[in-house]
Amino acid sequence: MSLSFTVSVTDTTGAYGAYTSLIQTDVIYAGFVWASSINSNASIEVQVNIAQTPSDTANGTAATSTFLSSSNGLDYWRFGTISEMITGQDPNGAAADVIINVDPDYINQWLWFDPNPSPNSVVPANKLNAVEAFEHELGHAFGFNGFLNWSTGLPTQNDYSTFDTYVTVINGVPYFTGPAAEAVYGGAVPLTIGNLYHVGNSAGQPGSDLLGDLMNGVIGFLGNGPGVSALDLAILKDIGVPMLAPTAGTETRHDFNGDGNSDIVWRNDAGATSIWAMNDATILHSSSLGTMPAAWTLAGTGDFNGDGMSDLLWRNEAAGTAQIWDMNDGAILHANSLGIIPSNWHALGVGDFNGDGMSDIVWRNDAGATSIWAMNDGVIDHSNTLGTVPSTWTLAGTGDFNGDGNSDLLWRNEAAGTAQIWDMNDGAILHANSLGVIPSNWHILGVGDFNGDNMSDIVWRNGAGTTQIWDMNDGAILHTNSLGVIPANWQLEGTGDYNGDGKSDLLWRNETASAAQIWDMNDGTVLHANSLGVIPANWHIIA
Repeated sequence: MSLSFTVSVTDTTGAYGAYTSLIQTDVIYAGFVWASSINSNASIEVQVNIAQTPSDTANGTAATSTFLSSSNGLDYWRFGTISEMITGQDPNGAAADVIINVDPDYINQWLWFDPNPSPNSVVPANKLNAVEAFEHELGHAFGFNGFLNWSTGLPTQNDYSTFDTYVTVINGVPYFTGPAAEAVYGGAVPLTIGNLYHVGNSAGQPGSDLLGDLMNGVIGFLGNGPGVSALDLAILKDIGVPMLAPTAGTETRHDFNGDGNSDIVWRNDAGATSIWAMNDATILHSSSLGTMPAAWTLAGTGDFNGDGMSDLLWRNEAAGTAQIWDMNDGAILHANSLGIIPSNWHALGVGDFNGDGMSDIVWRNDAGATSIWAMNDGVIDHSNTLGTVPSTWTLAGTGDFNGDGNSDLLWRNEAAGTAQIWDMNDGAILHANSLGVIPSNWHILGVGDFNGDNMSDIVWRNGAGTTQIWDMNDGAILHTNSLGVIPANWQLEGTGDYNGDGKSDLLWRNETASAAQIWDMNDGTVLHANSLGVIPANWHIIA
């Protein structure tokens, strides 16, 4: 299920016909960036007009609105784009759903049109990537818009959009108060003063930390901008756009370029480390991270800075150090040191336990003391102790088992034949759910959402190779799916959504045979077993 886009271009000046194909290409790619997180198969028609605009830049809007309800003399409306995403029915028939006006001066002075868009496109100096500009304008057409006064944030009539219902003005500053957005941002989201339907403000004002957001209303972006953020997606969720997955706690695992498909991190015996950007079983490109010394191990991946792209958590226990590498595809944006952490403390797992859209870290020391560090990128916001967990219990995985947008903990005690899911809210254990008696020859291989219900499931295999997926509803087993017998020389190296369908898939590795496969899954059904070709045995999947 995926949004699709058709683009028509009208040049009112008669001088820019050569740009038609480039505009169509870049708008469709910009649409794809949003569509990778939206749960709809609607077909959106976009009309781009090359014409004079009041701001000499560009503006985008939905072409129509649909009536929702009236209350206390006020009328509430939903933009036609959102209605079509929800229902699949086009409220304005064959007419365009989205109107984007682009000023000729904007084309001449600023925009660079990418004939082959990708996250790694090299944009000329002092130019704005047209893809980024179209992403911004599509954001307005998808719902960052309404009927309030753009300058004051106050009503001008009796009409409210679904965005407007969450706008409040405090001391002259407009804020967006949708629950999903507040969970990601950590409170009410400052909107742009004098330029409503954008986020962020200049230095010294509320929201100055949002100047890097795609939907900021203060500055443009030179080169490749930041792309769609977790906050942007959370706002869309609040205003009614059907999202493919929760915006917090369940970001696509190991997605380093933010395209909604999982990627693979490799390292060989000499320490050479690479990220393969994947589109299902197709390798889009390989990015070298250089040579990592053997003392450094990859302790986990997650979105630590909330930009929608996975980052790397490295640990050097011998030296007592740890680092978070903020990643943009294969580029290291920042290497954040976490300071001195004694070597008897081990990083067990990564997840978003407080639902703020940024990954956190689970630690345990040799005495069993266990803690969750709530992280804000490379900064420890606070530490939550979980008490002492005996060494017979191992953390088998993290995932959102109850669908509340916060990561939970899956524990396994093989010696006792038991397993538990701890539903978490930041550092608080809401419930400890027993999964009953599971023989010790059954081992947990991985966690993922295989049936697309936004709750994590579990992959098991026993000593004879019999493999199963347990579809879970929190601590309840909905049903078990058999995958048959898988030989012991095939190891499950990870789960992730490699084909972007909103359901987890399986990544298998057979080092003896120099082989690897991605199994595209639909719950317990293997849709395709995709070979990744011959990969030498000295290369190991580390994420």
